[in-house]
Amino acid sequence: TLIAMPDLMILPEPADCGAVQQKMLFHCKEETGNRLALLDLFAGFLSRNHEDPAHDLVIGFRELIGMNAMEFGIAYYPWLVTTSEEAPEDALARFSNQAVLLDELILENDQLLEQGKIQEDRHAETRAFLEMAFYQVREVTENVDKVRLTRQLKAASPKFAQLLAQIRKGLNAMPPSGAMAALLSNARWIDGRWVPSTHTLLQSVEKPCVSFSAQEEKDLHQPLSLKSINTIVQPSPISPELTIGATTWEQATTAHLNLKAEVVDLTIVASSGNVPT
Repeated sequence: TLIAMPDLMILPEPADCGAVQQKMLFHCKEETGNRLALLDLFAGFLSRNHEDPAHDLVIGFRELIGMNAMEFGIAYYPWLVTTSEEAPEDALARFSNQAVLLDELILENDQLLEQGKIQEDRHAETRAFLEMAFYQVREVTENVDKVRLTRQLKAASPKFAQLLAQIRKGLNAMPPSGAMAALLSNARWIDGRWVPSTHTLLQSVEKPCVSFSAQEEKDLHQPLSLKSINTIVQPSPISPELTIGATTWEQATTAHLNLKAEVVDLTIVASSGNVPT
């Protein structure tokens, strides 16, 4: 059984997240003994802060996760840039289409009213639906105006366009544990055993939020603390491949932890879905 809690990333402080993740590991080992925790790094959409170790998110994660039951957890970094948040142009088209449909609904409603087919008792639900439609028309009109203004500002101000792109990137950043749970479960279903998925289609994902140097990857995979972290990387900007170092913590016969390193290639495509699967 896999346990993933990507929603932990909305907690206000890294310490809060670390406390819950420690309980996840305890549950997997001490309470059940047959479960695996998939862990995200708090603020994993950010790059590492090598100049200030006290504020480095990887060092912080390793300190907060503790030393217990590590063989029952897998950590992934960085987060994924998904395609869940619409661009203003796409939103404008969607709102415009809604407005057209609601205009047709209003016209049909007027015709029904003229024919006297809506009665007080028999058509209460229809009337409530039509009232909701009128409210949505007003809401759509306001949204269309806002989207049009946003598009005009983008055209007039390159800095505003850059700022908007950064905001969208932040909104689209999602922790990877949910996607990895789906991939591992799918591999279990197909192969009949728990293995990293290879050449698996990962939908609604554009790229990892952060890129690494070779030295950074080495530190993440083989740290002195033995608290390894799986890296999600893209071999080249034009490559659709993601390489994930699916490193697991495996308890040896001694009190130390040995690393079992594996690599999995994930093919990613952009789609209109809301959640990476």
